[in-house]
Parts: sequence; structure tokens; C-alpha cells
Amino acid sequence: MDKLTGLGKTIIGTDPDKMRLDQAVKNILAYKPLLARIFKEVVSECSDMEVDEIESEVADMCTYATAIENKGMERGIEQGQNKLVETIQRLRSGESRDEIIASGVDEHTVDLAMSIR
Repeated sequence: MDKLTGLGKTIIGTDPDKMRLDQAVKNILAYKPLLARIFKEVVSECSDMEVDEIESEVADMCTYATAIENKGMERGIEQGQNKLVETIQRLRSGESRDEIIASGVDEHTVDLAMSIR
């Protein structure tokens, strides 16, 4: 079995009812008209704005956040692919699994590279 990170252990150890509640709250807060009203009441910079204007700003922020998240995922995938190619090359050049892991490459990447080379 794979080793879990601290976050993974926390997620697995979380009460399923709490996880459902967390998801329900996220779904409610994702409703932009409601979120705009909350911003108007809670965020001082929004108190003088119209709710429609806040909702438009929230929609724009979500669009930007999605674009940034997608770009980050693209970079992560690219970095992972590069690390995998580099690991395959190192294995082909004669470095051992243990040497590569000792240099900081994670075991999963080395094992995947070994299955490909």
C-alpha cells in the first residue's frame, strides 16, 4: 500500500458526515449570487458596491482562478513528464534505483521509469 501524506491521513480519518457537510457548504458558497451578498455584508471594500457588481467581480475572480489553476496543472504535468524522462535517461545510463532515489527523486517516479525503460 502507498504511504499516505499527512493530508491523506486526515482525509481518510475524517468523519464521512463532516465530509458531506463540507462539500454541501462548498456547493452553497459556489452559488455566486449568495456569495456576492455575503461579500457585501462582510467585506468592507464591497459594502458600497451593488450586489450585481460584486457578483460580476466574483465571476471574474473565479474565471481567473480557474485559468491559474489550469496553468498550474499544465506546468505540474510538464514538470512530472520531464522528471520521468530524466529518470529514464539516468536508468539507461546505468544509475541504480537507490542512487536516483538518494538524489531526491521519489520512489514512484523511479518505479514508473523502470517499468518504461
